[in-house]
Amino acid sequence: VGAFAPDVVAFSLLTPTVPWAQKTARDLRERTGALTVAGNVHAILNPESVIEEGSMDLVCTGEGEYAMLELCNALDAGEDPTVITGFWARTPEGVRRNPDRELVDMNGLPFMDRDMYDKYSFFRHSNYLRICCGRGCPFRCSFCANTNLSEHYGGKQYLRKRDPALAVDEIVYLLKDRPQVKFILILDEVLWFDREWLYEFLDLYKKRVGLPFTANLKFNGIREEDIRRIAEAGAFGMAVMTETGSEEQRRELMNKPVSDAHIIQVADWLHQYGVKFGNSVFFGLPGDTFDCLLYTSDAADE
Repeated sequence: VGAFAPDVVAFSLLTPTVPWAQKTARDLRERTGALTVAGNVHAILNPESVIEEGSMDLVCTGEGEYAMLELCNALDAGEDPTVITGFWARTPEGVRRNPDRELVDMNGLPFMDRDMYDKYSFFRHSNYLRICCGRGCPFRCSFCANTNLSEHYGGKQYLRKRDPALAVDEIVYLLKDRPQVKFILILDEVLWFDREWLYEFLDLYKKRVGLPFTANLKFNGIREEDIRRIAEAGAFGMAVMTETGSEEQRRELMNKPVSDAHIIQVADWLHQYGVKFGNSVFFGLPGDTFDCLLYTSDAADE
């Protein structure tokens, strides 16, 4: 370990990473004495199993920005970290289940500090920049963690966006001293769920940023005008999620009430306005037939 002597080691858990994170957490705690913390989707939705497994000292049960800030301040001050709101903690007396924190106000968050990553060549020379304008998704697809996260956070309050001007301010800030960046990747689960927000954001983005961008496209309620404005703002490509070539599977199995006709119409608009798009589909779904897989393959190729 040498000079590496952290006070806290935090793990962002997605389910496939859990075995690695548990093994690494035990090893680092043994070697350094660091406090081990788990967060992100797997930890939020499965706090009981994560804390009881024993490799993590604390599990963050929601959004972690202010919980982690309070944790670090407590350690600096020599205070008890196991009593902080937003964490479950292992103690000699057993697991302490502190209350959840309120959801983060997106407009109150400071801009991302990406400078710490610039020591890595991949990030320092990357020609694209990943940004996030909001959190959450308005839809209830049966296969997606966002459905469970929305329930965990109490419904629609989970859906939040930065004000359009502030979102663009952050992009401009992150582009400073990064002349190598040639396009923007917007990571939001869906680019918009409010048309007024979308149009204001696109107008500001076009005026102040002007770089090609990609983002995730929603289907429900989309209009030709939306696609036209997205294209005019500089969209290089959009990610569309048809999930399956079977409308019945999409509606009944996946709880995604989007018709084939609507998907085809949106694809026509994207072609019309010169926006490339990539399609996400599933194979091996319950009830799949050979004909269904062929049709899904054709849909994916288109």
